[in-house]
Amino acid sequence: GLCPLIRRPTDFESTGIVVEPDSGALSNFRGDIVGPGFMADLKTCRDVSDSGIADAIGNYNYHRQVAAYWHLAALLGLSIDHFFLIFIETGLTPAVRVVEVDQDDLVAGWDDFRRAAEIYQRCVESDDWPAYDERVVVIRRPDRIRRREQYERETDEQE
Repeated sequence: GLCPLIRRPTDFESTGIVVEPDSGALSNFRGDIVGPGFMADLKTCRDVSDSGIADAIGNYNYHRQVAAYWHLAALLGLSIDHFFLIFIETGLTPAVRVVEVDQDDLVAGWDDFRRAAEIYQRCVESDDWPAYDERVVVIRRPDRIRRREQYERETDEQE
């Protein structure tokens, strides 16, 4: 079965808003599931094997999110002993896995979060927001992904 802690949630989609003491920057987080001593966030993933989840954590920087949420929750006085990522596999036969992020990755995520917070604060102070393009553009998902999703929908309808 899934992690026993997750069976005792006390709140869902819990939002925290914090003013960072060092920078004065406003930060927020939304834990999908909060319970005594833990927070959890739901994620979808194409492959919930160990390597698939490791790739998702690396590709989507979930280690940074976990480190940031943990920090922000502590600023609000929440005691978090565990932060779980709950991965739900997409596809025809979804599977679910509950994991915690490796300690070394949390440290790296925390370093990245602090660096991003410092950059953000400099942008606020200078009102200079470097980006690719200042215009709003429309981005289309790649055709290969649209075709794959169409195939999956057609396959689901045939069952």
